[in-house]
Amino acid sequence: MLHIRPATAHDLPSLAHIDQYNNPHPWQIAQFSGSLQSPHTHIWLGETQGEICTFIVWQTLFNETELHLIATAPNHRQQGFASQLINTMLAANPNNRFFLEVRQSNLAAQKLYAKHGFHIIAQRNNYYGNEHAIIMEKSC
Repeated sequence: MLHIRPATAHDLPSLAHIDQYNNPHPWQIAQFSGSLQSPHTHIWLGETQGEICTFIVWQTLFNETELHLIATAPNHRQQGFASQLINTMLAANPNNRFFLEVRQSNLAAQKLYAKHGFHIIAQRNNYYGNEHAIIMEKSC
């Protein structure tokens, strides 16, 4: 069972460690710390058996929410944890429009987002160096 809660400063090394396995340009602890201190940014994590195994970072301004980062430790994938965190974000902002950017090659993530009602609205060419970013949106 996944226990979901807001992250604290104590959790940041674990989040940075998980991000190293998921992101070609992982966030450093300082980036997580800056987000944790922002009044508009939210970091939530999931724990199972006392181990942090997944997290999500989003920013909300007015009636728009942007998903910045979501990651799950490799040994905890395919268990629905990312979906539970996305549902947490959606429930926390029920009347918002949601946006995210995802690598064009990350078809698994695009499928996950589509499952939650996101659809492709645009593309940013070479956003990730040589790779395009797909912009997805979910309206309330």
